Amino acid sequence: MESHMYEDSATGIAGRMIRTFTSPGRTFASVRDQSTWRDWLTPTLVVMVAGLVAGILTLPAVMDAGSEMMQEQLEEMSAEERAVMEQFREAAPAMALLWIPIASFLWLFIVGGVMLLVGNPILGGEASYGQMLAVTAYASLVKVVQAVVTVPFTMKTGTVLVIGPGLFLSEEMLATFAGRVLSGVGLFTLWQVLLMAVGTGVMAGRSTREALVPLLILWAVVIVVQAGLGSLGDALAP
Repeated sequence: MESHMYEDSATGIAGRMIRTFTSPGRTFASVRDQSTWRDWLTPTLVVMVAGLVAGILTLPAVMDAGSEMMQEQLEEMSAEERAVMEQFREAAPAMALLWIPIASFLWLFIVGGVMLLVGNPILGGEASYGQMLAVTAYASLVKVVQAVVTVPFTMKTGTVLVIGPGLFLSEEMLATFAGRVLSGVGLFTLWQVLLMAVGTGVMAGRSTREALVPLLILWAVVIVVQAGLGSLGDALAP
């Protein structure tokens, strides 16, 4: 009986993943009613595999795009420093690919914890950490769509594409604090935040709008901090 109820409410993990894009409210309602560790592990593994595939396809182009700048830096270094940099360059692709699965689960657990704080203390919900991990994991499936859209561009240009206001800014503007803030606003990240708001609202018994406000504030803080660190790094650079 319990298995039948689970199938009716969830239509399986694959069904939930598909409905995250077509009917997110229904997906998160089924997670609220009944969920297991598979609800956060399976989508995260899908995103991780997509990230690894994207990395394998794009790293050669990205490395080639940065080789000219690195060559200029190498010319100003001593022989010992050049040897260290060459070793780092050779190890960089493997290190980048190794970081993808680590980052996938770090992102899940950290963002899931933040979502729990938003859903319970702020919105007055009673969701479990596992439920918020599931909301985070299903929302992160947007990254798969993002990879499909952006990987061809990166393979061709060696540049990571962020679809947002930053596309319309000049290189000079992108180097400013305001430019960094605008370039940090990505369409796919906004999509994830919207899905998280739907899920958090469902878990807390509140509207999507009520859940969206604190999530947007947190996202804005992250963007501003990242832009500030980038500007600080430029200011401290010799």
